[in-house]
Amino acid sequence: MKVTFRVAIITAICWIAFKLVGIPLGINIPNYTTLFVLTNIFGLLVAVSVGLYLQKRKGLEDDNMLTDIKNGMTSGVVYSLIVCGFLYFYYEKIDPDYNKKMIAEREMYFKTIIDDPQKLKELKASNKDLEVMTKEEIFIEFQKTPKMLFSGKFMMTF
Repeated sequence: MKVTFRVAIITAICWIAFKLVGIPLGINIPNYTTLFVLTNIFGLLVAVSVGLYLQKRKGLEDDNMLTDIKNGMTSGVVYSLIVCGFLYFYYEKIDPDYNKKMIAEREMYFKTIIDDPQKLKELKASNKDLEVMTKEEIFIEFQKTPKMLFSGKFMMTF
């Protein structure tokens, strides 16, 4: 197996372990989402840079820029596919309550906007499509976005 594949797999497993350790520690809540996103980006950076470094250190291939790009992309794509597959599984099967909680928060926020007459008037003025809608129709329209954003399929690509 190429060294770039190994590095990507090891880095992805480390990030997955970090995400799973967050469950018993109680840090898999919306307040810590940034932590997991940034460590995911760091994991991708490590996978690409360390994979490329170790591949160049072996010195078995031609030493040109296109080969370096190919090796770096190989490591990055493998890491991304493993993590994306895990994220889909995680948000659909392991912790579906996270998405339900986020949807409920958004719905409560939309409800407060719609129930305030001044904010509702400003909202209707800012969007011409909403001018002819009732409160219930606006609320139903606003519910579509969080349900799409906090689905396992969307979270996989986020």
